Amino acid sequence: MMTLTCHNRWLLSRLTQAIAMLGLATANAFAQAGALDPTFNPGAGVSGAVYAVAVQPDGKLIIGGEFSAFNGAPRSNLARLNSDGSLDATFNPGVIGRVETLLLQPDGKMVIGGSFSSVNGVPRRSLARLNADGSADLTFTAETDPNGVVYALARQSDGKLLVAGDFVNLAAARRERLARLAADGSLDAGFNPNAAANSAVFALAVQPNGRILLGGAFTQVNGVPRSRLARLTADGALDLTFSQGGETDGVVNALGLQPDGRILIGGDFRFVAGVARGGVARLEPGGALDTTFGAFGGVAGDLLPCVYALVTQPDGRVLIGGEFTRVNGAARSRIARLNPLDGSLDTGFDPGSGASSAVYALALQADGRLVAGGAFASFAGAPRAGVARLLGDDPGCASAVAPTTASFSALGGEGVVTVTATGDCTWRAVSNVPWITILSGATGGGNGAVTYRVAAHRGRQRSGTLTVSGRAVTITQAISAQETLGLFRRADGFFYLRNSLTSGVADTAFF
Repeated sequence: MMTLTCHNRWLLSRLTQAIAMLGLATANAFAQAGALDPTFNPGAGVSGAVYAVAVQPDGKLIIGGEFSAFNGAPRSNLARLNSDGSLDATFNPGVIGRVETLLLQPDGKMVIGGSFSSVNGVPRRSLARLNADGSADLTFTAETDPNGVVYALARQSDGKLLVAGDFVNLAAARRERLARLAADGSLDAGFNPNAAANSAVFALAVQPNGRILLGGAFTQVNGVPRSRLARLTADGALDLTFSQGGETDGVVNALGLQPDGRILIGGDFRFVAGVARGGVARLEPGGALDTTFGAFGGVAGDLLPCVYALVTQPDGRVLIGGEFTRVNGAARSRIARLNPLDGSLDTGFDPGSGASSAVYALALQADGRLVAGGAFASFAGAPRAGVARLLGDDPGCASAVAPTTASFSALGGEGVVTVTATGDCTWRAVSNVPWITILSGATGGGNGAVTYRVAAHRGRQRSGTLTVSGRAVTITQAISAQETLGLFRRADGFFYLRNSLTSGVADTAFF
């Protein structure tokens, strides 16, 4: 008998789809970040669930999951959509079996993983690469076939491919739930053959320094205790410098990297390092729990509350999707956005009644709009089966902000950002760092201004951002005066204590 856990998503999708659809809601009175994008219309959508979404450079979308049709047209578990949500009729790969993960390559090809047996009639077990037109890429080694499910893929800077999931053999070699392939799909024997997890790996992330983060259901990696989260060196050895202080009491489904090196995790855990963190948390670069983020309760709900997907916006705010009905105590149905400073709920992102069932995948478009995939039949009360697109922070408003950069001395000061917008355009301003404070203009409509204060400091140069009407305003603050003390004697016979400051303070004499 199958055990119902947070990651049995194909089973959960069938249970939650049994819930009756809500009545259609009226349209928003004005365009709000998080609102359903009315310009994206997938029609009847998918006949099942979407587990993976990827955005192509041309704006088209690839969706993978467990479905047999899209908007009434036959499509077996993989489809491509035009930017308006309609089906791209030129792409029909026909995957026999479910698709769990997608990875787009720079050359336009795509790698898919899951639990399938063939692509376009070509035998391919659980792992395949497709050409841009959807045909099977026959140059990708067929003998790579893993003997289980592939849940996660990641591409390294050298083009090699990391593959993770719930398998124990790959390319006729023992590879327990993790392997690395060369660009042609052949097994990379130079990657630690002893790299192994004792249970499923659901998430991968490659850090800028080449180290590899793993998240999943495992409790050991390379034979060493690691509770559902671990880091490997670039060659696959266990990174012993990564703290076990971020261990969780439940599955890790999603990983995210921030520019400052901190790590976001999402899953069905209730505690991280013994500290309450409901389904979402942030770790320091070394792996210890970041106690400044996520202390507000996290996700909650009636049916196995958990986070399946997370995406970090360029301004640092964190989008989460999953199976939950509340976030930090506030109603948020299966999708929400968190502030980057402390993980508090971003109330400026309002998805209305949200998704009617689980959100399994999120993808951010270049214009800031968000694509969600899942097992839902409706979103914000409107029919959207399996895929929906939400408005970003500048949801169609013809607005501009100026200036987009500003510099301050170490003493700090106040600044103003002007907003030029049409009269029906509503906007908001958010500081993404604690040392920049919004004084006025946190919300507005049409033309307006945002006044802010930069705090004084002592230390190195620093930079932070404001997000104003969806635009980033970068604030740079100069290094503070660096003081060097020295004692010397001049020809006049006096001793001097030199206070050498970048601001040019004179020497001080004393007897």
